[in-house]
Amino acid sequence: MGDTNTMKLNILPAATFRWLRMNEAVCRVGEIDGSLEISREIPEEVRSEGTKAPEVQGMKTGCGSALDALLLSEGASADAFRIPDGVKAGHALRLDFRYGQSAGKVNEIDLVLGAGSELTAVMDYTSDPDAEGFAAVQTKIHAGAKSRLTLVQIVRVGGKMTFVNDTGAFLAEDAELSVIHLFLSGGKIYQGMRAALDGQGSSLRTDTAYVVAGKDLLDMNYNAVHTGRKTASRMTVNGVLRENASKTFRGTIDFVRGSAGSTGDETEDVLLLSEDVVNKTIPLILCAEEDVAGNHGATIGRIPEDMLFYLSARGLSEEDIVKMLEKARIDAVIRRIPDGKTRDKLEGSQQRA
Repeated sequence: MGDTNTMKLNILPAATFRWLRMNEAVCRVGEIDGSLEISREIPEEVRSEGTKAPEVQGMKTGCGSALDALLLSEGASADAFRIPDGVKAGHALRLDFRYGQSAGKVNEIDLVLGAGSELTAVMDYTSDPDAEGFAAVQTKIHAGAKSRLTLVQIVRVGGKMTFVNDTGAFLAEDAELSVIHLFLSGGKIYQGMRAALDGQGSSLRTDTAYVVAGKDLLDMNYNAVHTGRKTASRMTVNGVLRENASKTFRGTIDFVRGSAGSTGDETEDVLLLSEDVVNKTIPLILCAEEDVAGNHGATIGRIPEDMLFYLSARGLSEEDIVKMLEKARIDAVIRRIPDGKTRDKLEGSQQRA
């Protein structure tokens, strides 16, 4: 059982000016009492293995080595899910993490895709609204040649919880990984994502949407490491900050020597709905190869006065306008989810909110 301490997460691969306080995040770790029993819907084409997949041993992730050490010391259970070569799953692999009233749980999920296989995996993290404590989930992916994986991760935990969602991936030749992240609630959320585009022609796409309110914190670190030739990455982040919320986004495109012909793009669009929010964005491109193309940009702003006037003149209150703009950003990412059951569940919860 772990005692309360801290660990450093989401460390930038190349340090910036220290006064920016963006090179890393410090996360407080609460008491841990084992791993969570996960609710599962497993396609018949997918084999469930109650052990760590050998293909992901030593794989680097976005949060970093401190989380690896924590999972090891706490004996986190590892569940591996494997799909054979050339097989397309009949429906999504759905994993529900229901923390209830309290957390204190750590888990590892391994996804192994054989050559030419296709899978959608949905991981939904929920708790009671007033849940407290610490929880962490680390997901490691080994995508074989010409495989296709869509990974959907939805965070909507209680406002007093600290939650760490960490991902690492290895992409073989012509493998495609699409990651969809929705951050809808949580007191302190730390998101790490690192993908090694190792095989020629492999590609990564991430679509992220968030709403951070109250005194909540969202700290993100995305890292696309291009090692193979003619690889491609695209990171898109859209979000809303209001009240006293804080958000940090680190987005790194790393062109390693030998990644000739590769491309990388990252964009973020942030809507600020209060004078008191704290927004930090650091797009970073590292380049050790000449024949590559990398682009990044960020748009940060408030609701335009003419839009407020237009919508107010049609009977909408300012609160209605804010909810509409938040919902539009979340809905745009929900529509990208290929699993209809998950889309329906999220759209239903959005309507009730």
